[in-house]
Amino acid sequence: MLGRGRLGSSLTAALEASGLEVLNVSARDRVAVSECVPGARLVVLSVPDEAIERSASELSQSVAGTTTAFVHTSGALGLEQLAALAARGNPVGSFHPFQPFPTARPPSAFRGCTIAVEASDPALRRLLMNMAKWIGARAKVVADEDRALYHAAAVTSSTYVVTLVAQAQAMLQAIGWPADDAFEALLPLVSGTLENLAAKGIPEALSGPLRRGDVDTIARHVAALDRLESGSELRVGTTYRELAIAAMQLALRIGLDPAAATRVEGLLASQTPRPVHSGGDR
Repeated sequence: MLGRGRLGSSLTAALEASGLEVLNVSARDRVAVSECVPGARLVVLSVPDEAIERSASELSQSVAGTTTAFVHTSGALGLEQLAALAARGNPVGSFHPFQPFPTARPPSAFRGCTIAVEASDPALRRLLMNMAKWIGARAKVVADEDRALYHAAAVTSSTYVVTLVAQAQAMLQAIGWPADDAFEALLPLVSGTLENLAAKGIPEALSGPLRRGDVDTIARHVAALDRLESGSELRVGTTYRELAIAAMQLALRIGLDPAAATRVEGLLASQTPRPVHSGGDR
């Protein structure tokens, strides 16, 4: 394992807990890298995205004639980042946990999570899929051409959830709540929503005024948020309307009255120049 950051440390611990022998060295320690890499069966480059191609180029100078496989842990980038190693005949691949690592996490963090894998040859792909199984995860092959959408989905469901909670916190602060009180109030709401999502799935887990077709409540939300947005740099009103447009499509799938949907459509369209369509899935 090259890289002692949050993911590198977490993955090392998980692989060791599964019974594998793992040596974790700093990617900056040129001496340790030069001593360890040539004899390794598999080298995992757990380095920042911007350092992968450079690291691969440097490593390619010392692996000629070896059968060492090299894998990066980026979710957004494909195998082309390891082209210098592939050109030397080394198998290359990727192994990306579909899981956030804001800090180093214990081996249990990998249990039940999905690992996106890809490889330049079938043998390495099988090894990576087995690695996922050994740490309690499940593997899913994600081709290079699908990486951007795959990673966008990861960011949407993790980074932007945090962003939405921050916006909701700002709304409560606008009515005088201290930031800590607002956060403490929101966290159980978010946790309960995730539990409901796990239990009922999409779209049945949808709740709130859009599912009920409560147009008057939505109108009050939009008016209040627009007033708040006009006096600050927050884009809370804009975000709310965009999400309402998307949520309405889910609500239509689970019985939202088309007449109510038309009223919501008119309300949202009057507040934003973006066209809105109702009446079914897009």
